[in-house]
Amino acid sequence: MLVSFLIYLSRSKEITIVSETGLNFNQVYNATAGFYVYYPNSGNCWDRGICVIKNVYGGTIPYRWSGTFKTDFDILYNGEWTTYRRTGWWPVFEVDNNGVQIPIQGVFGGVAKSSGVQVRTKVSKPFEDLGRASNFLLIEFMAKCIDGYPHKISIATYADIMIRASDNADIVWYGEPGQKRGFTMYDIMNTGRIFTVITRQAYGVNDVDNLWFGNWDWRGNLHYWEDRRPNEGNFTNHIDSAFSLGWKNRDLYPDNGEVSFGVLLGLGKGIVKPPRVEVDETNFKHLYKPKEKISIDIKVYDEDRLYNSTLYYNFNGKNNNFTNVTYGKTYTINNITLGTTGRYSFYCYAKDTADLVSNNYTRDFLVDEAPILTILNGLAEKYTDSASFIVQGKVWDDTWAELKFRVDNSFYFRIDNGSRLNCYRSEKPFLKEFSLRTEGVPYGWHRLYIWAEDEYGIKSNEYEHRFEYVKMNPPSLEIVPNNYPTEYYYDREIEIELAYYDKDVGDTYTIFYRPPTLGDLESDIQLYSNVSDGQRRKMNFTYKVPRLSEGSHFIKFIIKDDKGLSSPYKTFNFTMKYYPIATATIPEPWNPQTVDPSYTGAQTHSETFFHSCTIVLDSNGNDAYSCTITTTYIFVETNAKTPTPSASTIDNGAFIESGGGKSNNKKKNIYLIIGVAAGIVALAAIIAGIIIAKEAAKHAAEFEFDPEKGEFIEDPGVSQENDNPIYDENANDDPFKNDFDEQPEEASNLME
Repeated sequence: MLVSFLIYLSRSKEITIVSETGLNFNQVYNATAGFYVYYPNSGNCWDRGICVIKNVYGGTIPYRWSGTFKTDFDILYNGEWTTYRRTGWWPVFEVDNNGVQIPIQGVFGGVAKSSGVQVRTKVSKPFEDLGRASNFLLIEFMAKCIDGYPHKISIATYADIMIRASDNADIVWYGEPGQKRGFTMYDIMNTGRIFTVITRQAYGVNDVDNLWFGNWDWRGNLHYWEDRRPNEGNFTNHIDSAFSLGWKNRDLYPDNGEVSFGVLLGLGKGIVKPPRVEVDETNFKHLYKPKEKISIDIKVYDEDRLYNSTLYYNFNGKNNNFTNVTYGKTYTINNITLGTTGRYSFYCYAKDTADLVSNNYTRDFLVDEAPILTILNGLAEKYTDSASFIVQGKVWDDTWAELKFRVDNSFYFRIDNGSRLNCYRSEKPFLKEFSLRTEGVPYGWHRLYIWAEDEYGIKSNEYEHRFEYVKMNPPSLEIVPNNYPTEYYYDREIEIELAYYDKDVGDTYTIFYRPPTLGDLESDIQLYSNVSDGQRRKMNFTYKVPRLSEGSHFIKFIIKDDKGLSSPYKTFNFTMKYYPIATATIPEPWNPQTVDPSYTGAQTHSETFFHSCTIVLDSNGNDAYSCTITTTYIFVETNAKTPTPSASTIDNGAFIESGGGKSNNKKKNIYLIIGVAAGIVALAAIIAGIIIAKEAAKHAAEFEFDPEKGEFIEDPGVSQENDNPIYDENANDDPFKNDFDEQPEEASNLME
């Protein structure tokens, strides 16, 4: 059966505009959805607030409405409109219960904005454009916050339905006995056409809060946000009929994006009823233990019972199904084992052989531990405009958490823009400041609720605080604008000028500050206190920069009075900079070389390090080591056993082998000991055996900052003070010069 829908609504970017002769509408074809869309060139009579209708005398008179009733869209089925005189659907919305109903008009593209909220109309075909599935449309009103604040939104729509040429229809409840999930209008002219609106538990539907249908009453009452009374049954009076449905006081948050408020519409002959799934949540828990087992019971309802349905489900990414399901029978998914931590997602839906899809059931099973919140300070008992709450405490969580609050039963807000407190199984201290959005909050006593919430939306215990919202004058404090430097070094002074004011003469006020060294759980430091004379005052604050980490820091100021009122914190931000620190270069170890390259005897060498260090403060206030390093290197070569000297041989200065001391062999039979300290090399010759040792010590280089050159220079006096006391280039100062000069002739021939 060929079915075509004509929808008169806003223009779409995805469609191609074509023309149709004889109509005062542009015709638009949506190739994807497979139906026609109409929107007016200049709006129909209801958009303009004027309609030309026939009077009882056969003439025409202009009939002016108040302009409150505006058309958004209408539906044309097989060449016939589905509302009286193409008046269409009249959706409106209201923000924060302000009593102002904003119409959503097709002449403005089906989009309306008011009080920080935007709502647009969206019409689509939810199922495959084949057979009986093509008879359905999804009507959605898409709402979102556009001012960055949460809002309460209420949306409703009204229509004066006409099926074919008949403005009278019988209306009955839709759904299984007792379900009342929508309504169906029947054409009393026996054309077989029906008009069904499914308002609960259906594909793409956001279950409505209000549903009314009944007798049309000359638009004196559009029944927005009204319910048909429970004791009222079907409407079969064979008189003019209308309907209204809506959603009331739904929370709308900026981070939710667009939220759909939709119903499913079926139109035509022999409408097939889509299946419905129902999950038993009786035994579900809020939180589960690691490796816990769960079972899920599902029932499928398909009222027509003419088409076989398949139940599809997915747990944690794994697909499965039950085929040829029986109406109302329970299908159980047994022994699902959860993991050790995290979120485990489940969803299910049914699809029949007519290609109609049921509602989509979704749920997350959480294996998690709830955060634990501890608040340590007392919060202010009075609150006024331009004030703030300051809260100190700590949070425990197995991963991370954020802090949220609400006043009474209104919206929640994130503290500190939802910044994360990274806990990972430890307590995280915090100091937070936040203000209330007092718009719409009456003066008087209220309750403030604060809690921590983890990444899965699991809440901690709620901290409850009772406070009074008052119309009083809190003290104020400002940092006087000035050309303050933004970068500071250790031990420098920061000069800040403060201006403060307490309008109430006689109040005792106190100024506090928080330096960057103060922990989150520590109290503010008192700076100054006095009795107010009602005048604006100034004071200078000096802060000497202590040892801090390099980077961004701040100093906070606040003023409080003796009535419990305070200003918000005022923050002075600065950057801690470090002087460049030069480090001394440690000499490289000496690489000893053999004096005689032809020597092939035994070799050995050793290295000995001696150092002593003290801890000092560098120019940035950080701990640094000042060290003296002494290194001794000894290198020995020999091809003969080293003789053991006696006292007499030492006195005679002789370590001489038999046969004389001037032959070439004697040049090879030597002992060479070479010592090097701090990069200084010295050689000394000894007759018969050569032992040359050298020790030297040099202090680690010390530096001082030259402000004229803007750099660090080595202190020349330091090196001189630490010269090696053992060795001097002046031979007259050699402490060993008399110990080896008894046979100068032998010594002079040593290196020939």
